[in-house]
Amino acid sequence: MLQKPKKIQILKKYSDLRKYLFLVVTIAMMIVAIRVYINYVTIWESIENTRLQTLRTQDEVDFITFFYKPYQQSDYAKLFFAHENTVLQEDEFIVKFFDQKTVMSGEQDTNTSKEIKTPQETWLYFLQQKWEKVR
Repeated sequence: MLQKPKKIQILKKYSDLRKYLFLVVTIAMMIVAIRVYINYVTIWESIENTRLQTLRTQDEVDFITFFYKPYQQSDYAKLFFAHENTVLQEDEFIVKFFDQKTVMSGEQDTNTSKEIKTPQETWLYFLQQKWEKVR
């Protein structure tokens, strides 16, 4: 009877072991590949976040340099800041808006001949004042 070569006998003897070893190596390589991909994505996101933060910071610096600083150094800065803080100038006044139901029911003073009730009346009053100054 012919004997099979020793190598073939050894391969057949450990064939199940080879399958399990190949399975373990494949799973280990999959874990390594997943970790590499996660590291790649993390690095990419951190680079993108840094780039966006740099752009945001540059926009803020540009705003301060090209708009806000000249705005504060302008001749009208005092008027602008007074207007922002609700400080009235000589020719300005506070406009009160009333609900028509409140005015008709008499809860408020009915002596509202000079009070402005709507935004349109405010605009007309403003234009009339400017027109009187021009004449």
